[in-house]
Amino acid sequence: MGAASELLGLGDRLLPVEVLPIGYPADQPRSRGKFPTGIMVHRDSYAEPDMEGLYAAYQEREKGWTMSVTPENLESFRDCCEAVEGQKFAARAVADVEARGAFNAVQYRFGLHYSADTMPLGNGGFIEAITKRGLDVFR
Repeated sequence: MGAASELLGLGDRLLPVEVLPIGYPADQPRSRGKFPTGIMVHRDSYAEPDMEGLYAAYQEREKGWTMSVTPENLESFRDCCEAVEGQKFAARAVADVEARGAFNAVQYRFGLHYSADTMPLGNGGFIEAITKRGLDVFR
């Protein structure tokens, strides 16, 4: 965040929270389905989600999505699973990927893309960056 703030000349009181890329994709990305509004939209007050319904909607949305396995991404996946849940879990997760010959959407997102073992590590840097700019989010 510090480098982005410096590059954009944001000063001490502004913090880049989101980046909006502008341009045209080199190829047409696949259309992503949306979750049903009954799962994502809350009326009048927040309601805890029905986890079974949420999981079923996710499965329906990602039906048929896979990612090819390479030795490198399988090793990264194994490392992530082991760091989060231990060797026994990692062995089961890797065996599942190998049996299918591909990563499913959940395995890709939380084992490779948003790596569950490293995502929380960025929280300290984010909190530090917003605190430096005079924002106290824990008040």
